[in-house]
This record gives sequence, C-alpha cells and structure tokens, in this order.
Amino acid sequence: MHVRADEIVELARSLEHVRYRKRGRTLEGGLDCGGVAAYIARTLGLSAHDSIAYGDMPDQPTFFTHLLKAGCSMIPHRELAPGDIVMIAMKRWPCHLGIYLGPGKKNVPELCHALMKDRRVTVVPFTGFKVKTVFRFPEEGAA
Repeated sequence: MHVRADEIVELARSLEHVRYRKRGRTLEGGLDCGGVAAYIARTLGLSAHDSIAYGDMPDQPTFFTHLLKAGCSMIPHRELAPGDIVMIAMKRWPCHLGIYLGPGKKNVPELCHALMKDRRVTVVPFTGFKVKTVFRFPEEGAA
C-alpha cells in the first residue's frame, strides 16, 4: 500500500478539534502530540508500532527512538514536505511533535499538533518553531 503525502495531510486536518488527552491514542478518548502521529500511522496502515512510555515532558531520545522503530526515516530539514513529522522545541515543551501540512490559508505553512494548553488538536501557522528533527512516515506498512 502506497500512501501519498496528501492523504496524510487530509487525515491530519480532519483531526482538528479532537480533544487533548495525555498519552491519548483514540478520537473518542483524545490525542496528544505523539498520539496524532500514531493515529495517522495506524489509520493509514503505515505502522503498528506505538509507545506511550514517556513522561509528562517527553524527551527527544524517547520520541526519536519510537519514530525510528515505527519505520519513519529521518530526513534533512531542507527536504521538509507536507505530511512529514516535525520534532520541535517550544518554551514549555522541549520536545514536541506535529505534522507539517504545507501551505494553507493565505498560502502560509501550517502545522497540526496537540498541546495540553489548547485542550485539543489544532492547526496553526508553522512560524516561529525551532525544528529539531524531521521524520517521514514509511511509504508502505512497516512493523
């Protein structure tokens, strides 16, 4: 099964307004930032690997390890494309995940992510974020 980036973007956009839940992995129960990526991978048949073995402040090595185990590949920042997973740093969240959506309203790049402070999955302008690492979902089902 080959999944196109636009399918990932469409699914990510459909998650907007799903409630936030720490370590959440379902639409009914809610999603956190890792749950958004895990839900997309599971729904599109890209990976069954997932882990909620992270604390209240997930660290970069934990997410990094789980994304690689899920079959995602690390790519150079300059190759960032719609549908990619971005690991970003924010003031209060030193390690946070989002799905890069590409140009949205008014041709401004957008990010889909879930933050506790927003209490839901949101789509926001992808500006002012410090990108640490970029990952690409596997193109076909992985482990």
